[in-house]
Amino acid sequence: MSKLPCPELVMRSKQRLILHLAASFALVILLSALAFSWLPWRPEAMSACSTSCVTPFGTRLGATTGGVVAFSNCSPGCVVLQSHRIGGSFMGLKWQCVEFARRWLVERRGLDFASVATAADIWDEVQVYRDLEDGREWLVTSHPNGSPLPPKPGDLFVYGRGYRGTGHVAVVVEVAKDRGWLAIAEQNFDNRPWPGTYARRLPLVRHTGVSGVGWWVLDAYLIGWKRAVDPGLAE
Repeated sequence: MSKLPCPELVMRSKQRLILHLAASFALVILLSALAFSWLPWRPEAMSACSTSCVTPFGTRLGATTGGVVAFSNCSPGCVVLQSHRIGGSFMGLKWQCVEFARRWLVERRGLDFASVATAADIWDEVQVYRDLEDGREWLVTSHPNGSPLPPKPGDLFVYGRGYRGTGHVAVVVEVAKDRGWLAIAEQNFDNRPWPGTYARRLPLVRHTGVSGVGWWVLDAYLIGWKRAVDPGLAE
């Protein structure tokens, strides 16, 4: 005849099981909270899409000379969890700044870069572009603001986390060194209609200091510019 388990042992086993489940549940909640607090699409970001839009989400703001269109993201704080793809390639979330920069590279240069968590991460993490036609890797060089090499069309401007905690990225589309300005194309900066085939013009200053000649773009939070180097050509 089998013996029935001791009620005290059964109770202790139940208590241990409950404590184990509670600890596991608490750990899941903690990890989820930490991850959720880092993500840019927190509830306040999503709610920003329905209030105080500068222009309605998806409004055509303008297009570059090559026909790459920029769309409104409603406001800089808005995040819509809708991805945009071209030919199966992921461009990014609609209509964020990284989505536009990647789409410009894909449409105008046939190049792509790996996914990044935020625009600011492009500066450290994007070291190569991938050629969508033949799969070759193009070296991407980094030039801090004040570099002896001035920006040129096709460079990506990368802004630090001081801008909204995520940074920003834009594409250089025109450079007029003799007139002291350059033009950039971008999405999700001010979300206003473009004045032409560019979003903004920025002052470009040539300065000679103790370390030599440097080119400075007068725009807050700008880290510098990233430049693609054709594998078949020396820069």
